[in-house]
Amino acid sequence: MARFGKLPLVLATLISVMAIVALQTASVGGDASRQTGSLLAVLALPLPLFLSVLWGWAMLALQPRRWVPLAAAVALAAAGLWEHGPMLWQAASNMAAGLVAGWALQKRLRPDAALVLCAGLLVPMVAVGLREMPVSDQMAMLRQDMSSMMEARVPAAADEAQREKALALEMKKFDAALHAAAKVYPLMMALGLLTQAALILGLVWFSARLTGGLTQGWKFGSFSRLRLPFYTVWLLIAGLGLLLTRAEPLLSVGLNLALLAALVLSVQGVAVQVAVMGRMLSPLGRFLFWFVMGVFFAPLVLASGVLLGLADQWLDFRGLDRPVIDDDEKVV
Repeated sequence: MARFGKLPLVLATLISVMAIVALQTASVGGDASRQTGSLLAVLALPLPLFLSVLWGWAMLALQPRRWVPLAAAVALAAAGLWEHGPMLWQAASNMAAGLVAGWALQKRLRPDAALVLCAGLLVPMVAVGLREMPVSDQMAMLRQDMSSMMEARVPAAADEAQREKALALEMKKFDAALHAAAKVYPLMMALGLLTQAALILGLVWFSARLTGGLTQGWKFGSFSRLRLPFYTVWLLIAGLGLLLTRAEPLLSVGLNLALLAALVLSVQGVAVQVAVMGRMLSPLGRFLFWFVMGVFFAPLVLASGVLLGLADQWLDFRGLDRPVIDDDEKVV
């Protein structure tokens, strides 16, 4: 990259300005033409992720690195002069997450710390979205759409009283589901942010390795030897403790925190199951086992994974804490 000087950085800045303007255009395009606006919105969907990967790659591949954040700020300022709106804040959030992803990979930061940092920088993007459309409005829109669908499903032969009774019964069930969904909405947002952060880190790592911008990175072993940090157990305990208060908003916070920690621990539990099945079954047997379990018993796999992951934190089922003894060191 050195032979091109600062040209890649200039190109990255110009591309970012055009991408941000395209995002803003897509967000208001529906006012002029619904079809054109919808098409622009679909085409603009990958642009925020592209900006994250672009600046994460630049942070690793371009020299000197101190110019990269400055160039990103210049791109945001230039785009802000053209059009100032919520899409600018979304782009800023994604670009910051990409820069931190590149910095974390360059510093070989712990994967969990890098994941949390990137996800945290994406929070303003979610906050802007919630300000534009609060959770209550989202639920109301979903309820309205579902009500129309349910009205269409009522048999045409039914009289008015039967239609109203059937619709009221179905809407009562749906309202209960909406109420439950609203309670775990923070959990779904947290999972979405962590997934997006993981995708950004993975794509930045891949693009940097592909172009030679990253010579050393994280080294991941086999999934069957995966172990999560012990603080996940404390997160679960904290969530359960807040649940015991039975007072809002602590109850809602505890519910979402406990569910998040349980889902994270289930990953370690699945790794334990993979290790056990790897010792017991042949490759074909493992494929058939996981195919059947994944298709027909996925909830059971996750539920058992939570318990196994929690127990493995103390019992070390796979013997990961045992010292490895070479054959030369064995006593005959």
